[in-house]
Amino acid sequence: MVKAAQKSAQKPSSLKKSLKIPPNKKPGPKTEIEKKFVDRIVKSRTFEPLEKPTVGCRFWRPKRKGESVTGVIGMPITNFRCATSYPFRLVDTGELIEVLGNRQLHKLIKQADCYGQLVEIVYQGRQYTHAGHYRKIYRLYKIKWSDV
Repeated sequence: MVKAAQKSAQKPSSLKKSLKIPPNKKPGPKTEIEKKFVDRIVKSRTFEPLEKPTVGCRFWRPKRKGESVTGVIGMPITNFRCATSYPFRLVDTGELIEVLGNRQLHKLIKQADCYGQLVEIVYQGRQYTHAGHYRKIYRLYKIKWSDV
């Protein structure tokens, strides 16, 4: 059993030889691997074909405790991706960014009915769950507009 594993493991020099393209040869016919599996995914309603590159806005991804973003928050962008995000217009630069939300942030924004309001989101850190993953914890502040 061990000898079979040793035979299958290639040395770096033999690996280089196997990666060489033979001279005077062209690629032949193709065989698709797992065609039925890929076809099923492509036909599903959750599949998003990217026919042309999309030029999106940047995402706010906090890394350190206390990082914050202040601006006007829009209605959630719900799509077939894994996470729902919020359009967010920064107050200081006017740049449009997206803020990825988790369940805790969705709950805070929905309870306070912050859509279209001036808010500040402050990243607090992360909490480990029972499944061994973590979730990000945020504080949400509603800010009233003031005259300059």
